[in-house]
Amino acid sequence: MTTLKFIGILLSLLALPMAAAQQDYTAADGIYSLTLPAGWTIEARDPILRFSKDAVRISLLSLPAESEDASIKAAFKRLEISPTALLSESDAPLPNGVWKQHIYTQGTNLNIALAQLREGKALASSSSAP
Repeated sequence: MTTLKFIGILLSLLALPMAAAQQDYTAADGIYSLTLPAGWTIEARDPILRFSKDAVRISLLSLPAESEDASIKAAFKRLEISPTALLSESDAPLPNGVWKQHIYTQGTNLNIALAQLREGKALASSSSAP
């Protein structure tokens, strides 16, 4: 899977509701809700939403943080992810606001982290694919 395709999958999940055979999910703290398209499996719910399809695994959580960067680091720690090399750091403009995006390598996996501050909490997502 190419990096751009992987990023496209992640951004589409966070940006807009999906149609047909979908699963709706709302976080226990109410800070976010999303619709998973058909074929994605929810592995865990609150406090961390984990879902996957094929070799792609996405984790999503909200946590107190003062900045998007701090929330990405806190999310990785909470998800027990230890990225080894930062490849890219940029803003990712999406229909629901601008997100901070970090792309890391971890062994043979590519980890993409997105974060955005909302209502005093940071919404952070980490995705991993070989």
